[in-house]
Amino acid sequence: MTRYDDLSPRMRRFLGAFIAFRKLGFSADDVHFGVVPSVECGGGFGAYAVLKTGGREFWMFAGEASDPAAAKDEYRRVSLDFSSGEGIPESDYERVWQESECRVRSVEFVLAILRKGIRLPDCPRSDLAHVLLARAAVSEVN
Repeated sequence: MTRYDDLSPRMRRFLGAFIAFRKLGFSADDVHFGVVPSVECGGGFGAYAVLKTGGREFWMFAGEASDPAAAKDEYRRVSLDFSSGEGIPESDYERVWQESECRVRSVEFVLAILRKGIRLPDCPRSDLAHVLLARAAVSEVN
């Protein structure tokens, strides 16, 4: 089982984005971990949570990946914990969510996704309260 303190800040940011995408109703299969050369890292490698759906992509920066192999290994380790059913304790999961940029800046996050031309799935189970505010703001603009 992975604990909060076992996660790098980069992996916490990735998981925060993953949780946000899931709360918005996107499938876990639509969310990927990417390590690529990054402008945010001055041309070095950066890690991203990547939403791929409907032929479109949305890349959310998770952090610097100065050692791309180590970043991918951490992702594999955490993924294996989740797929085996171990995951992380609920309190740590909630802490990752509460600290995530996607939750703190939820309106901007949702609007950025919509600006990429990605439609939000109908998801009545979403507890991301600001989604409703963002949807209202979008309908005001449209």
